[in-house]
Amino acid sequence: MNRALLLILLLIMFLSCGNSSTAFSDPKLSELSAIAESKYKLSKEQVTLATRIDSLFKRFYRMGQFNGSVLVAKAGKIIYKNSFGILDKSTNEALTDSSMFQLASVSKVITA
Repeated sequence: MNRALLLILLLIMFLSCGNSSTAFSDPKLSELSAIAESKYKLSKEQVTLATRIDSLFKRFYRMGQFNGSVLVAKAGKIIYKNSFGILDKSTNEALTDSSMFQLASVSKVITA
């Protein structure tokens, strides 16, 4: 149930993203947006979207509701990629973008 709620929340968030010109008030976010624009050749709207996605998943991770990897792409272009949490609690090994997951049937809903 929690995963379905998270998926619906993400879908609503992506659909509500428009062409807003949000100014970055946090200096670190401004720095990140400049890096993203130059390194990944993202538009201002894509940088805004990536910043919103990052803040959402950081909030979920801090609340203990998310542990995993996120990749958001649009038209074949990666907009956001990050990993949150621990791969193995016994070794405290951090998740990376190349960590392997056993998904079982969880992804059927997403790919259907």
